[in-house]
Amino acid sequence: MDGAQWRCLRHQHGSQPWHRAYAGQRGGRPDGYTSCVLLSLVLRWNKPVNAERQALISEALGHLGEDAGQVVADLIAALGLPGTLRDVGITSHQQLEIIASRSMYNKFVRENPRPIRSPRDVLEILEQGW
Repeated sequence: MDGAQWRCLRHQHGSQPWHRAYAGQRGGRPDGYTSCVLLSLVLRWNKPVNAERQALISEALGHLGEDAGQVVADLIAALGLPGTLRDVGITSHQQLEIIASRSMYNKFVRENPRPIRSPRDVLEILEQGW
């Protein structure tokens, strides 16, 4: 899967907003690392509303019928890329709260497949990856 396909999957399946929403809070890590951490978490959170679309991700990665969030998490780990927010420099719960609050102004967060109604929803996702 090339970079353009990966970006397309991130956007279509509801993971695009997360790494952008926390730009500036990454501890100096490249943007792609934040995607590594958050992609599987956002897929899992969105699964109740787009499981059929996520099945396409699993299939594309050669894991037909498996949970896309887990397939992506396993791929990220196999590549030796960061797997937690701590790995990318998010070291305090206060940072998580700031990220969650700021993300509410992000267009992609507002357009998430599963509606995000408050910073608490974002915090729920972030805490799973901390």
